[in-house]
Amino acid sequence: MTEPTPIQPDPATATPNQPSRRKFLGLAAAGAAATAGGLWTTRSDPRWPEAIAEPSGGQSAEGDIASVPESKTPSAPSNRTLVVLSLVGGNDGLATLQPYGNGRAHTLRGELIHAEEDLVILDDQMGLHPALGGMWDQGLAIVEGVGTKSNNLSHFEMERWWAHGATTSDYPDTGFLGRLCDELDTGAPLTGLSIGGMGYVPELQAAKATTAGLADPYAGWYFRDEGEWFAQFRQSVSDMGGATGGSTLAQTARGGQRGAIEFADLLAEFDEEDEDAFEYPGSELGESFSVVARLLRSESGIRVVHLPFGGFDTHDDQRGTHDYLLEQINGAVSAFQADLARTGHDSSTLIATTSEFGRRPKASAYGSDHGNASVALLAGPINPGRHGESPSLTNLDQNDNLATTTPLVDYYATLATWFGIDPTLVLEGNPTPLDGLLT
Repeated sequence: MTEPTPIQPDPATATPNQPSRRKFLGLAAAGAAATAGGLWTTRSDPRWPEAIAEPSGGQSAEGDIASVPESKTPSAPSNRTLVVLSLVGGNDGLATLQPYGNGRAHTLRGELIHAEEDLVILDDQMGLHPALGGMWDQGLAIVEGVGTKSNNLSHFEMERWWAHGATTSDYPDTGFLGRLCDELDTGAPLTGLSIGGMGYVPELQAAKATTAGLADPYAGWYFRDEGEWFAQFRQSVSDMGGATGGSTLAQTARGGQRGAIEFADLLAEFDEEDEDAFEYPGSELGESFSVVARLLRSESGIRVVHLPFGGFDTHDDQRGTHDYLLEQINGAVSAFQADLARTGHDSSTLIATTSEFGRRPKASAYGSDHGNASVALLAGPINPGRHGESPSLTNLDQNDNLATTTPLVDYYATLATWFGIDPTLVLEGNPTPLDGLLT
């Protein structure tokens, strides 16, 4: 009997590189989740450090149902979404929120100082970076002195502190955002989603909820292509996802495939023409925020979104680089907030930044080296203005860096409380949420 010839894609119609916006994201969960590590659930596998080796739904390698924690937050508001913009590399807090008229700042910073007339003046002490004027006009909260008690200046170490919401180097098994997802999980195809990273996202590592990390919004375009070959491909992925047995890693991959198909099916009902589209800046960050806005309109069930945005390790040429990066943020977030306001999602969507550390107060030639405390920016249901305590420029820490005045766990506790989650359920110790920051 002659085997049938597999259907092949037509090169003239296949568009793997950059599909149109109508393709939306394909959705991306599809492409990333179809591989092991695309979706994460519970325990680590020693054969694959920092990958999760339990299948979606908590089934163990032996086929038993693994024990996963139940949510203890039954009253969490069901319509709220947190969007975390991670400023990768270490954002310079003193350049973002500048003490003007401060002789010490001018002595330490030199070329990194913006002229007072260029700043967005907040009060008689501080001015906001000139590029962030649009966000300030829409409503912006700035938390000062955010950092850790660790004096470690390694990107990798401090990224882990922030990813896991740690208080020491003894990191929890799950990420802080993943623990939020566990409390917020109601069985949606995805509760947490990261767009723009490199695959595995420790921030979203969860014990129960399904989360995904996507390299870009279009990573799964082939899950929406109407061609016959792609339909055959999708059916094959679906069949593999329904198989049983095999190794733990194989089960993990199949769990990811099932979640990908389910999420792609949910998005199939989207209007291809996206008549409700809003104009965003033509940047990657702008595109990511436009995708998030569409997800919110779709009521997809996603409660936590993580958007990494790199380039903040400004050892050299800081003025030009940092100005450009903040301009990108201002344009994308301003458009996102305007989009949310027109669709009625502005009061239920909180945008919050993180960064592994700030920069050293003293400039290094035309840049700045790794520091400690920085600032966090928040938009949405916030009380605008300065919050927290401004670190001293004269009383520095043992590394001559700004000392932390707002511990990262207190900052994170504030985000948890906004969801109605008891911070002690998702953070170690007894963190103290910031009063008056959120509404």
